[in-house]
Amino acid sequence: MKRQLTVALVTGLLGAGAFSGYAVASAAAPASTIAVCYVVKTGALRIVPSAQVACRKGERRLSWAGGAALPGATGAAGAPGSTGATGAAGATGAAGANGTNGTNGANGSDGTDGADGHAGAAGPTLSLMDTYSNVVGPDLGRPFASLPGDAESNAVETLVNNQLWLVDQQDGRVLPSLQGQRLGYLTANCSGPIYMGDATPGPSIYDASAQSTLTAAESSGSAPLLHTGSLAGQDFYQSTGPSLDAVVLAYHPAGDADPTSCVLTHDSSSVRVLPVALAGVVPDDLPGPLSIGYPGPGF
Repeated sequence: MKRQLTVALVTGLLGAGAFSGYAVASAAAPASTIAVCYVVKTGALRIVPSAQVACRKGERRLSWAGGAALPGATGAAGAPGSTGATGAAGATGAAGANGTNGTNGANGSDGTDGADGHAGAAGPTLSLMDTYSNVVGPDLGRPFASLPGDAESNAVETLVNNQLWLVDQQDGRVLPSLQGQRLGYLTANCSGPIYMGDATPGPSIYDASAQSTLTAAESSGSAPLLHTGSLAGQDFYQSTGPSLDAVVLAYHPAGDADPTSCVLTHDSSSVRVLPVALAGVVPDDLPGPLSIGYPGPGF
């Protein structure tokens, strides 16, 4: 019975790897068979180097043939498995705070000017109109409004038959745009170019425009040479050149029906005069009273 227990103990120890330390130590030359001698009486074990070594007197032999008692070399790593499917995208994070504004950049240089656009259509012209609303001409203002009580103070400057005239807005009388003067000559027999002198008091006629009109008609206004009454049919004159300083030796009296009459001045002083020429006769008076306004369609 004691022998059986000893054998069983040896077998259990071998099966449980109790001698694995020995086996590891001999891993460089592993034995295919492990030989053990045991004392029959006591069960004491003694490992012998090989099965060819004889047991001692009073010992019995046990041997255990192991297949692959020691682990073999580690095999090569296998190929990696295929990549798994991509997981679903996570939720979008909250928007970050806005950064501070950068400083303004320098102003760019001015661009080139564009081409000028087309000129717009002319607007309506304020006009002088007679009592029947017929347009007489453009309203060019009232140059003699500061002379109350005289015909010119009520007169509007306008164009009649393409000539510059004053038209009395109350009664329609047509007046010269510059005050009438006597016809003067630089000769004693009233021959040669005709001149008219500077009106005093009143506006100067120096370098009068080519459209300005003058008459030699006598007048009886409150100031010298201001026109009163109708001048329709009277001769009118226009300037032919710039004014100049000259000595007038003779003149034809205004209102004298005799065209050959000539009066000597016997004056040697130089005065400012304007050369003129006969241009036509004063137009008829217009239907008055006249008004200022914008013409209707068709004008």
